[in-house]
Amino acid sequence: MLQNEAKNAGNGKVRKGILGKIQQLTANGNIDKLQYNGYVYSNINIDGKLDGNNISGQLAINDDNIKLNADGTFATDHPKADLQLQLGNICPKALGLTDKWGDACFAANVDADFVGTNVDNANGNITISNFSMATAENTYNIRNVSLSSRYNDERHTITLNSDFANVGITGQFHIADLIQYVENLVAEKLPSIQQLTPIRTRKAPDCRMLFYADIMTTEPLQRLLNVPVALKKPARIDGYMNTTLRRGSPKSPLLSLYPATL
Repeated sequence: MLQNEAKNAGNGKVRKGILGKIQQLTANGNIDKLQYNGYVYSNINIDGKLDGNNISGQLAINDDNIKLNADGTFATDHPKADLQLQLGNICPKALGLTDKWGDACFAANVDADFVGTNVDNANGNITISNFSMATAENTYNIRNVSLSSRYNDERHTITLNSDFANVGITGQFHIADLIQYVENLVAEKLPSIQQLTPIRTRKAPDCRMLFYADIMTTEPLQRLLNVPVALKKPARIDGYMNTTLRRGSPKSPLLSLYPATL
């Protein structure tokens, strides 16, 4: 539950249509204190506008444990979004959000633009730059991560370019299930890993896809996901996955790899 505390200052305007539906809305102001999940956020500034099917606005937070500036637009009639986010600092444990990373604090710049009604038919790009994860002992940095998604005629194409890996996937699959596909594959090859890590075998929809991966380092898996996987040298993987083959032949390989350098 959200609770406003202390002094709030702001103003706004509302304009309704014939049926009472809000057509235009503007709101701007400062929120000195806002309590959420047991933490009191300080110094919040909001400046937003609703004009028909278009929403735009800015959000700024200048709190001891989160410093954020966000600027974005969103169209609801033909779902489209553009977002620029500058995250100067966020400490999840101090905010009461999660203690997964201990006392670590994060920072990053995010630019996103996409069109689509859901993650499976989205077309767009997300770029994360100057990411950092800082603890009392050290700081881990990622300079750039660029993710692109394209969808056309039930065919997805996803590309990831970053400091740690370059990956491409194309075919028929559900984006939300990609991680589960990988977990099922790893668990099939290394069954005991389910006792050592959060990886689990679970049912996922059928997929047919080609992929490649140039992996320079697995450090993000260790640092961010606590997955104890390490490469001694860079790896290259090319292959395809077709789960529909198992309908008639349960022993058919879930994954086939082209000649690769590991």
